[in-house]
Amino acid sequence: MLCAVLFLPVSCMTYSEDYEDSNRRNVVNVNGLVTVKTLESGTVYFQLDEKTTLQPVSWSNVFGKEVRALLDYSELSQESELFTKVVKVNHIDSIRTKKAVSLMFRNTDETLGDQPIELIDDWMNVCEDGYMNVHFAYQCGDDLVKHELNLGIHPDKPYDLYLWLDRKNDSGTLWKDDLVAFDITGFIPCEEGEVVSLTLHWNSHDGAKTLKFKCKPHRITKL
Repeated sequence: MLCAVLFLPVSCMTYSEDYEDSNRRNVVNVNGLVTVKTLESGTVYFQLDEKTTLQPVSWSNVFGKEVRALLDYSELSQESELFTKVVKVNHIDSIRTKKAVSLMFRNTDETLGDQPIELIDDWMNVCEDGYMNVHFAYQCGDDLVKHELNLGIHPDKPYDLYLWLDRKNDSGTLWKDDLVAFDITGFIPCEEGEVVSLTLHWNSHDGAKTLKFKCKPHRITKL
């Protein structure tokens, strides 16, 4: 978790680089937000964007599964037959990666929580490769009670997505921030490769807010 200097929210909270790199990461030194993937052959690579793949040297998938991650890498001069670039991993930090949830059979206030949350206005709020990444800020106590954040999608209105925070009765007021990547593959009706407009809804301390994303909500499968 990172402590933050936070400003009053407008549509999102303004991002500040006055972050302490406490026990998770230094976002200032990151130069990639990637999906860590593994081919059937066992070869591990990073999906940087829709067209760019990175082949790491002397690195194996320590996460054991596909996850989103913050990456600090250096490009190497050697070429790859399968991937766009060959890179050296300077540092990598996984982002909590979880599946979005269906709202069809849920009473959202009771089952998912509706406590206020803020989005930080920076480049890490992005929808790509079948994931919606959210950089958010919330209040917690010194005991760091584990909160639960979910992304809900109702099949009748699949282009409207809802963030729901359950603070688990934590009444603390210490501001923290974190990242989460929600897997939205299979929730959004569209053709593969089609660009759609999605609206993210959440309950902030100043009331209801929204943020729009344009993305292709399918996993990238072609190298």
